[in-house]
Order: sequence, then structure tokens, then C-alpha cells
Amino acid sequence: MGVMKRGTKTKVSQVKAFPIPDRKGPTMSAVVRDHVSDFATIYTDEFASYRPLKFTHDHEIVIHSRGEYVRGDVHTNTIEGFWSLFERQVIGQHHFVSIKHLQRYLDERTWSYNNRGEEDLFWLVMVRLAIKAAMPYAKLTEGPSASPRTIRRS
Repeated sequence: MGVMKRGTKTKVSQVKAFPIPDRKGPTMSAVVRDHVSDFATIYTDEFASYRPLKFTHDHEIVIHSRGEYVRGDVHTNTIEGFWSLFERQVIGQHHFVSIKHLQRYLDERTWSYNNRGEEDLFWLVMVRLAIKAAMPYAKLTEGPSASPRTIRRS
């Protein structure tokens, strides 16, 4: 699941993305409670699990099933664009991702997305590589995978 803070003329949009155990209303509401300001307006599609958000936030919906994708400022295009980039990363770069390391793949994409407005992104990557220790192979491969499944998109 992802939450997007829309950008302004001077700041790029910012995203947070993370695996969730299911797409049920209580799970979705908990993510919003933990990651979205109480005063934020939330824009979603008509997925039923989003309905309880109307009790906690100003909640606007676009109804894709009726061909509605944009109604003024009400749209989900920004977050859908992020997920499209993530899908292209999986297809073109990784070819598949394991459930065990899904958060790491999401972290890679969210960092790139959130820093896309930086003038010298390459320099930022080099600095982070220099100050952060690499994950040892033993830690990377330790423990059982959450599932032998992988996420594949074709």
C-alpha cells in the first residue's frame, strides 16, 4: 500500500510504500491512521475498504467503474504513477521480487521517487553508499523466506 503527499510548485510529491497483510478496511484504516495527518484530505478510488475513511478524514472518491478518473483536484493519478514506476522496476530491472525482501525493493523505489527533484541524484547515491554499511550476505540470506512465492509481472 502506498500513501502520497502531493507536491507543490516548489516541492515534489512524496510517497511512502509498504507491504500490508491484506486489503481489508481495518488494515487500510490503520495505515492511514499511522501515516496520514488527521487534517489531510484523502483521495481514493471506490474500493470498498476505503469507505470507513469518511469517518476520520475529508475523503473524496473517483469512481473508475463509471469512467471517472479526475474531478478537479480529486484523482489517484499521482499514486498510480508511482505504482507504475515500481512495476516497471520489477519487470525491467529485477524481473521478480521475493516477498521476504519486498520492503527493500519498495524502499529503493520510494527513495528514488522522493529524491527525483534533486539536482545531483548520482552524488546523493554515492554519499549514501559511502556512509552506510552494506548488508552482509549472511544477513541477506538468513532465515526462511516468508513464502517461496515471488511477485512476477509480465
